[in-house]
Amino acid sequence: KKLGVPGEAEFAGRGVSWCATCDGPLYRDKVVLVVGGGDSATQEALYLSKIVKEVHLIHRRDELRATECLQEQCFLNPQIIMHLSHVVEEILGEGGRLTGVKLRSKTDDSEMILPVDGVFEFVGIEAQSALVADLCELTETGFVKVDRNGLSSQPGLYAAGDVADYELKQVVTACARGAFAVHHALQYLDNRIC
Repeated sequence: KKLGVPGEAEFAGRGVSWCATCDGPLYRDKVVLVVGGGDSATQEALYLSKIVKEVHLIHRRDELRATECLQEQCFLNPQIIMHLSHVVEEILGEGGRLTGVKLRSKTDDSEMILPVDGVFEFVGIEAQSALVADLCELTETGFVKVDRNGLSSQPGLYAAGDVADYELKQVVTACARGAFAVHHALQYLDNRIC
C-alpha cells in the first residue's frame, strides 16, 4: 500500500522505496524513515539499522503490531528511533532530492519536520485479485491461495506475483514464482491436449 501523501509520487523510486533489501545499500551512512508498525516494518528497520546511520520508525498507533521479539529488538537497537502515534503528512524535497518528511503527532496534533534521506513504506500490501475473486479461493486478506507450483483452487488457474499468497513479497520472488506457475500451467495444458 502507499501512504497517499503529497510528495510520495514525486519521489517514488528517488527517495521513497518499498524494498529495504533492494534500496537499503543506497542509503549507507544516511538517515532513513521506516513507516509501519507490523512485522515487515520492524524487520526492515532492523535490516536497515545495519547499513544506515539512523532509522526513524514511525507508526500511527501508540504501540507496534509486530511480534514481541521484533518489537523488543527494535526498542533495544540504538540505531532505531521510535515515533509512535505519528503519521506522515508530506514527503519533502528540494531540487528533485528527498530532504525530509512532515510528521503530525496524533496525540496533540503538533507537526515537526524530520530531515531524512530516504523513506521506506511498509504499511501493508493490497491484494490485486479482483479479476479472479469469483473464480478461486482467496485468503482472508484477499490473496489467491496457491500451492507451491502456483496452482489455485480452480483447476488450470495459476497465480504468481502480488496477487498470490506467499511470504516474501519482492520482485525477484514474484519472478521466480511466475516461472514456476508458467512451467506448471504449460504442463497442465500439455496433459489436457494429449
